[in-house]
Amino acid sequence: MEQVRIGGTDYIHPNNAYLELWGRATVPAMRHKPWLKSPASAAKGADNLVDCAWPFSSLAEGKATLGDATKLDGKPVVSVNLAEEVAEGRLYTFYIAAEGKPYLLRIDYRDPHHRTVRKFSGFNDRLVVRPPAAADILDLSSLPSNASKGRAHRRSR
Repeated sequence: MEQVRIGGTDYIHPNNAYLELWGRATVPAMRHKPWLKSPASAAKGADNLVDCAWPFSSLAEGKATLGDATKLDGKPVVSVNLAEEVAEGRLYTFYIAAEGKPYLLRIDYRDPHHRTVRKFSGFNDRLVVRPPAAADILDLSSLPSNASKGRAHRRSR
């Protein structure tokens, strides 16, 4: 799943797992357009779109340990492991550039049920954020009000 927020508009590039967990009704057209457009004010907490920032506040209770010096995509890095004490089995590994400025290059998260990787690049590069092409967008406000709100419909098998 990807999200781009420009001003008061969210552009959401969902995958099937995101649509299944979305918690709102879906329509077939949502699976045929690569991007969904929605007012940022329509975001719900369960969307994980309400706040674009990713706070690591739950890590305050964890214990950080310095990992090994290694290479990531051919670049020397130092890893820092942080295990959450409040939730057994949750581990974050932060990879920090070992040469030049100590930029954060990657965060790996692992728990008994999930794995995620967040990569960071383009430091000091100018970032121009544009909406996706209009032909690739389904504007959720163009759907009937009951098609994009409410509980998700489950298909019977």
